Amino acid sequence: MLRGARARPGLDVATFPTDAGDPFNSAKHRLARLSFANKEAYENEKPDREPYCVNCGWDQTKTDIDTAQVEQYLRSIGGELFNADSIQMLCSW
Repeated sequence: MLRGARARPGLDVATFPTDAGDPFNSAKHRLARLSFANKEAYENEKPDREPYCVNCGWDQTKTDIDTAQVEQYLRSIGGELFNADSIQMLCSW
């Protein structure tokens, strides 16, 4: 659930489709990502009802992850891809 977002008229949240398929590549999800990545291209495709996150006030110029989260991810994807030394090297910034 979105933090701070409450269901109300006019709120058009990108939701998971009910059919089988990739839930993160629905039309609304694609448009929301496009609005962050390329405002001009988004404006050319903008629907009548924009996805909620298009008007998000969050600072999207930086990530909110740190080295501990990167290390957790690298350890979770399997030891055959990254050994302890490579994880240490990649997470020592």
